[in-house]
Amino acid sequence: MSKKNIKMTRQESLVMKGIAILLMLWLHLFNMQTPLYSPLFYIGDNPVERYLTCLTKPVGFFCFLSGYGMHVLYEKGKDKHRWSRIGKLYIHWWIILSIYIIVYQLITSTHIEIINHPTTHAFNYETIIKNITAFDTSWYHPGWFLFPYMCLSLFAFNLFELTARLKVWQILLFFWILGLMVGVFITRNSDFVYSHRLVANIASFISLMPAFMFGAMAHKTKIIVKMQCKTRRNALMWCVLIVFLIFVCWLHMSIWGGFYPAIFTILFLASPRWTWVDKMLAHLGKYSMDMWLIHAWLYYYLFKEEFYSLKYPIVIFGALVISSLVCSYFVTIISNFIYERAFNNNRNTCL
Repeated sequence: MSKKNIKMTRQESLVMKGIAILLMLWLHLFNMQTPLYSPLFYIGDNPVERYLTCLTKPVGFFCFLSGYGMHVLYEKGKDKHRWSRIGKLYIHWWIILSIYIIVYQLITSTHIEIINHPTTHAFNYETIIKNITAFDTSWYHPGWFLFPYMCLSLFAFNLFELTARLKVWQILLFFWILGLMVGVFITRNSDFVYSHRLVANIASFISLMPAFMFGAMAHKTKIIVKMQCKTRRNALMWCVLIVFLIFVCWLHMSIWGGFYPAIFTILFLASPRWTWVDKMLAHLGKYSMDMWLIHAWLYYYLFKEEFYSLKYPIVIFGALVISSLVCSYFVTIISNFIYERAFNNNRNTCL
């Protein structure tokens, strides 16, 4: 096997990001006790749409893919775009935050504190700085992952160095147990954790580690490509994937930790797929980060009644996917313009 072909391709990574963002939108739309839509049918006391949210956990997928990609760079021994990657993420965050706060103000003609919990100092310097740096995303809660994710990206190589002498099974076991422990800690001390932003960020940072390290180990062991070679994209892999998903529904999701996105990715990429499906998912994956940062503004903060008035889950879901994607196009155009000008100016200054 050629050394160029011993890792997941960029196309496959984008495909999985596309799946992850679809899972996220489904989770956020339909994970509610009292449905604001017309359920297709019920499973016990839960609408089937809510029941299916047990198969989502999209943050784990993004962390798995990030860990995989960072370990690729680690094996190459360099990460040239470490800071520019963080800078680009911040540019996207600032653009989205600015646009939607302005739009929200124009639509509602109210103060920004209505977006979150009421506060008399919604625009003091501390709150502004915390939101700009994403240390505390009080103006937009779905952005909670940004700061701990960027920290994880910055310290990824250090994490790999610390675990370099351990065997793969030891790393997986340790981080699986760590994930369970931090999950229990957050659940039992949620009031304390979320009332102290530093504690919340540390807890989130640790909770992202398991899926991130599972991704790193997936690259280290070349398990994805090995599975593809052994199965030769056999259609039976779809049966294996379906059985696995049924088993996941049966057990509580928190038990799986980093194993869920890892096993799902391995099985899905080993299964035969139509080319047009891959292209569609990869296109969504290309804009997945912006869709993550945009979708809640649309379906919750700005147009909640309009989305759920569409009544049928598949229509609501499709409307959110399309609208989030279209908004992402505009954000990408603006961010690319700013990013290119900023870095071109830096190059010209250096010359």
